[in-house]
Amino acid sequence: MFQIKVQVKTGTSQEKLEVKGNEALVWIRQKPIAGQANAVLLRVLAKHFGVKKSAVSIQSGLKSKHKVVVIDDKA
Repeated sequence: MFQIKVQVKTGTSQEKLEVKGNEALVWIRQKPIAGQANAVLLRVLAKHFGVKKSAVSIQSGLKSKHKVVVIDDKA
């Protein structure tokens, strides 16, 4: 299990992810409406780290573009 700091850019033309150490910058198409952007973020991170979506959770920053995400790589 590890934590990663994430900055999210929403409403972009493409989905993309850059990871440097324990920080990530994620671009997603979805706009932050009713938690939809957070759901897409979790999906993108799960795919990148090769874990199930249920193994990825937002620890802090639920309504912010700066988040701390926990990834359970043992699940």
